[in-house]
Amino acid sequence: MCTNDNPKSNTTNKTKTEKNAKTSKNNSDKEKVSSILKPSADYSSLFNYDANICLTTSEIAKATGLPNTSVTNFEKTNNGFCKYEVKLPNGSLMKYNFATVNYGENHNMQKEIKNLEKDKEYKKKYFGMFTEISETGDTYLVHSRLRSEIKIMNTNYKVIVLTSYGSVQEKLTKEQKNIRDKYATKIANYLLHKHKK
Repeated sequence: MCTNDNPKSNTTNKTKTEKNAKTSKNNSDKEKVSSILKPSADYSSLFNYDANICLTTSEIAKATGLPNTSVTNFEKTNNGFCKYEVKLPNGSLMKYNFATVNYGENHNMQKEIKNLEKDKEYKKKYFGMFTEISETGDTYLVHSRLRSEIKIMNTNYKVIVLTSYGSVQEKLTKEQKNIRDKYATKIANYLLHKHKK
């Protein structure tokens, strides 16, 4: 009967197995973000730099679940920004706006998403940055609470929708940013549902 009594050989095989398992996990983590997306719907009417994607004040109210009277001062600026003032249940006023931004034909959207996933715990802790999948399941919502913004990004398009719910000058507390981010996320999902084909 032949047995392998060489402890060095056993240790080497164990080390190789651990390394292969670690490599497999790393590759899995790198692919995780893109693999959980559903095939993209048609959002050509949303991710279109020349399109008017502004919502009415009643649509903003519907998206957030707030009364129609809570959304006022709608304005569409010359550079395509859709601007609103939204009165939140706690009485504070959220200045909310969004617009399309053209990243250009040479921009690699998938690469940007993967870069955002690097050091994600550090980015979330110090910059309030994190990425989630939209309710439609096929688009990324990239949050940056430090900048008080959410980017709506779909890897099938070179245009994104940039939304903002505050400014550096406002000096919002962490709790205020969390609340505004929640409402801004609802609007982002509403935009996607509205334009999904």
